[in-house]
Amino acid sequence: MSQIHVLILPSNYPRSQNDISVSFFREQAIALTHQNLKVGIIHIKLISLLKIFDIKLFPKITYEDDHGISTYRIIYTKWIVFSEFFKIKLIKYLGLIYFKKYIKTNAKPDIIHCHNFNYAGYIAEGIFDKYKIPFVITEHDSRFFTNDSVFNLSAIARIAKKSSLCLAVSSKFSKLLGNKIPDSPKWDIHHNIVNKIFFKNNSELKNKNSFVFISIGRLIKHKNFDLILKSFKIFNNKYPNSVLKIIGIGPEMNFLKNESFKLKINKNVEFLGELSRMKVVSQLRLSHAFVLGSIYETFGVVFIEALAQGLPILSSACDGVEDIINNENGLIIQKSNPFAMSKGMFFIYENYQNYNKKKIIEDCELRFSEENQSKKLLHSYKKIVKNF
Repeated sequence: MSQIHVLILPSNYPRSQNDISVSFFREQAIALTHQNLKVGIIHIKLISLLKIFDIKLFPKITYEDDHGISTYRIIYTKWIVFSEFFKIKLIKYLGLIYFKKYIKTNAKPDIIHCHNFNYAGYIAEGIFDKYKIPFVITEHDSRFFTNDSVFNLSAIARIAKKSSLCLAVSSKFSKLLGNKIPDSPKWDIHHNIVNKIFFKNNSELKNKNSFVFISIGRLIKHKNFDLILKSFKIFNNKYPNSVLKIIGIGPEMNFLKNESFKLKINKNVEFLGELSRMKVVSQLRLSHAFVLGSIYETFGVVFIEALAQGLPILSSACDGVEDIINNENGLIIQKSNPFAMSKGMFFIYENYQNYNKKKIIEDCELRFSEENQSKKLLHSYKKIVKNF
């Protein structure tokens, strides 16, 4: 079979090569090029009319060749503020226009891979209906856990039936989608990847007297960082030289900083803000264990990034993590309260020498590396293209 051409329609995408937010979409695209696929990106973003300084009278389109990936970013204004129906119609319309422009330069793709029904799935459906190009969908959206009223489930069911393959990023999430989407198709599991830079420069930390926990994520309520602070307070009372590092930004930042002062652990808690990928790797390398207390996660890329550095993981029971953590690489806490989480911290500390760093890294690479996960996708693409 000749080189397969895949067009990726992400629900979100970094603004540039230096933007680390939602970077895993870009990293997955680059990983596919390493499997000798021709890859293109079309990302359409609608800006609210309420953001008056960002209003665009006409769509703004930018193009770049990003590591061989033809990348098109389209920004336009959502002219009717509160209409979801209009937003979907506009996105589908723009999707078809810019797909037509894309194929003039890049030719028709063999297959389309869209990430999330809202709103990439609608674009893929429009292209499928007009051009009969098969598509794959990967669903990541955590709102299925908390607020599925934002979705038109009957429309999603229609799109899913047209898809050649439906993928969920974790086992429990696949079951949730199967239960919530009417007449749901079979959901296969395809985990997210860990960027190969996280496997670099691993080091063994010996000094347990200044034990370092690290946590990474957007500082929002459902990530439950206040639980981590309260749990660390209990741990720190016994081990006063211990440190908690928190990487990330978000609306909860000031609240969490104030909480650390109230708990009198501010001298032992470091809020590091948003860091570059390489600086995140450096901070993981200087830490003993990773901890996260999320209420829900569809998967959790930060977990496998920590595993790539050989860190044992402590986590709340937040669905997607059950595909990642096992007895060899960490611990899942079933009750989300400070006593239970601090008990897990003590367990990780007291059993730290029993965790095999080399084995944790090797297992992570086997299950979540760019190469292995991309090969699985390539196999699926070939099968779909051949049989379509």
